[in-house]
Amino acid sequence: MLERLPTSAGSQALLLAVSGGPDSLALLLLLAECRAALLAAGYALHVATVDHGLRAASREEAAFVARLCAALGLPHRTLLWTGPKLAGNLAGTARRARYELLADAARALGAPAILTAHHQDDQIETHFLAAARGAGDRGLAGMRAARDLAPGLSLLRPFLAVPGAALKAAVAIRGIRAVDDPSNRDPRFDRARLRAALDLPAAERRACLARIAAHAARRDAEDAALAAWLGRLRGEGALWIDALGGIRLEATALREAPPSLAPLLLGRILRAAGGADYPPPRAALARLLARLGSDAAEGATLGGAVLDTRGPLVIRREYGRQGLATIPAGGAGALVFDRRFEVAGPIGGLFPPASRLAAFGYLNRGNPAERVLPVLLDAEDRLIAAPEALARKAGPGCFPLPITERLSFRIDEDLPKKAEFLQNA
Repeated sequence: MLERLPTSAGSQALLLAVSGGPDSLALLLLLAECRAALLAAGYALHVATVDHGLRAASREEAAFVARLCAALGLPHRTLLWTGPKLAGNLAGTARRARYELLADAARALGAPAILTAHHQDDQIETHFLAAARGAGDRGLAGMRAARDLAPGLSLLRPFLAVPGAALKAAVAIRGIRAVDDPSNRDPRFDRARLRAALDLPAAERRACLARIAAHAARRDAEDAALAAWLGRLRGEGALWIDALGGIRLEATALREAPPSLAPLLLGRILRAAGGADYPPPRAALARLLARLGSDAAEGATLGGAVLDTRGPLVIRREYGRQGLATIPAGGAGALVFDRRFEVAGPIGGLFPPASRLAAFGYLNRGNPAERVLPVLLDAEDRLIAAPEALARKAGPGCFPLPITERLSFRIDEDLPKKAEFLQNA
């Protein structure tokens, strides 16, 4: 795990995500015992528990972790999820909220990494769930031991090679009773149903792990090739981000890309430009590539992004019929808008009370590129602040809104070498 951490010139925080269950308690207890080695490497442990507020016992479970951390001499904070608990994909919504809360806490600490206790059993479950939905190498490879969460912030999973039973034993031998979350056995959730049915004999388990490793090796080789291709495009000035948050790609870049890399490249670009969680399906990417490769190629939309084929290919966020979601901003110091921009508070580094971020198109203003840029509104939907690209249309008296694009980060996410994109102002 220490090898995966960036070299620390001074004392930096590491944030442990601890729910109180046996897996995360093992992470807490074992790393607490390694505190001296971590301090020598320049890292101090901090602990966070996310209280989703979905069960009556969640508050006491967070308090239990807080008491244990106090006994261990480790700082702890409870992160409350106050967002709407909508029906539907509640597990997915809660997972996204959990990582957003943890990322915010890590940024506040200046921590370069968040550590979770995902283990070998979780990896096997992830593999079987991917197989059930017909995934390819990327899904069947399971979770990465290290992945990018945000610029300068990694998620580390040091226990992926460790069976869950070993973690439970590590907690039991220390005489600590872990939290029992009944949702882990709730048959309404796919993972819980699979967990109840999955009890592999040792030989089958080894074979499954070998398959996962083979898929991961192919994924990693593909990632390395894609990173090299992105580096080449960058070096040739064939890929850059414009001042309005559009991704610009020379028309020949996709045609000249190796056939195995072209859909990966286009998928990453569309995911970034469209503010999406995942790239579009491979079949949709293949159809779009075929269209773009024809002499009569016209504009297209896919995955929340719109493509303009006049001159260099320009891929931007599509405003859409429903527009983009607004974000309450009052009192915050920094926010992420539509997964595409980091937005800093415009007044003393903070957002004014009762303000919110919205797309410029929310005001029925701007051309297609401007409509998807973030602006800050007050409670009466009056414009408070706007980015430099909208300064002329925003008018006098409007504060500058500091924004930093995240598109480059999202295109490069989890690749072995980060491709640095040119910012064309």
